[in-house]
Amino acid sequence: LFYDLFVGLMLAYNPTFWIGIISSIFFHTMNKLVFHIGIFPYVMIASTSLFFRADWPSRTLHFILKLTRYTKEEYKPVADTTTKLSGYVPPKNRKKITLRQKIELVLIVIFMLYWILMPLRFLAMPGEGPQAWNENGHMFSWRMKLRDRDCTADYYGIYPNSRQVFKIPDEHILPKKAVSRVPNRPSSTNQFGHFAADLYTENGERPEIYIYCDCSMNYRKMLPFTNRTVNFAEVPLWDYPEWILPHEPITEEEAMDYPWNWDFDEFKRRMTKFNKQEVKDFFDSREPRDEILHVQHDEEFLQWLRESYGIDIQREELEVKRPHPSKRSPNYVHIKKQSSKDKPKSEKSTAE
Repeated sequence: LFYDLFVGLMLAYNPTFWIGIISSIFFHTMNKLVFHIGIFPYVMIASTSLFFRADWPSRTLHFILKLTRYTKEEYKPVADTTTKLSGYVPPKNRKKITLRQKIELVLIVIFMLYWILMPLRFLAMPGEGPQAWNENGHMFSWRMKLRDRDCTADYYGIYPNSRQVFKIPDEHILPKKAVSRVPNRPSSTNQFGHFAADLYTENGERPEIYIYCDCSMNYRKMLPFTNRTVNFAEVPLWDYPEWILPHEPITEEEAMDYPWNWDFDEFKRRMTKFNKQEVKDFFDSREPRDEILHVQHDEEFLQWLRESYGIDIQREELEVKRPHPSKRSPNYVHIKKQSSKDKPKSEKSTAE
């Protein structure tokens, strides 16, 4: 927070310029090492060159040429780039602003207003729970690293005419990363519901798709995220997601975890605490937790099925249905390859 608030001023002020440069390199390098957020840190480090003097590319090139003895001439700047703001004297006869410049100025102001208001658009959006929960207006709002979401989902289908019930194996349809990312993003969850309905359409019959998703925000307990009774095959793709359930109010104990509620001793304890084992234990506990949730989702869905459709089947009878072979295109369906280690002994011996 300190860096974000003051780095712009440090880079714009000559005495603190190099402190700002070093701080920027350190900050973005740590982001790369800790968060693994792609090329963004490299782009931000490169963008600090915008704060250098305007002639730094030609000055650098001349330095290299002189170092390699390609030239012996001294560098001659095209214009004076060392004038300080305090020593700037405006010209006596200023030219009038032309119509083109006025239009450019208006467009720049509109552009800046757009990006000032864009991150605040979630205030005018409907939705249950906090913005970090329903994700309304999350994109293009510079809300990076303000929350952590951990979601687990199961997908079910029903053919309304034939009354065939099945479970969708998302791990055989989506890439590995998408399996965890789709339930984390409401827009992706909605799109996958439509995609699954199209994928499982057979003999002109389009199935109803139901998604049972639970999410945890900022490492709190798992809460139901999706409305279990909503048919995602018919949900509008680009409307506000009304199928998101409200987030439960946080408890007083959870509210005390906010940094602004810490006293100095608590702040010191948390900042100096070595929690590597605690983090490892948390990630190790996710797999058994998800297994329990998968069972709960199956039981909830089958109970709803009995009440809504009068279809009484047991969990062992719930079919895990893969897409029709004609729709298993490698362009959009991920088929898990079986290695030689996974093959049964009979297949190995036959191959030999």
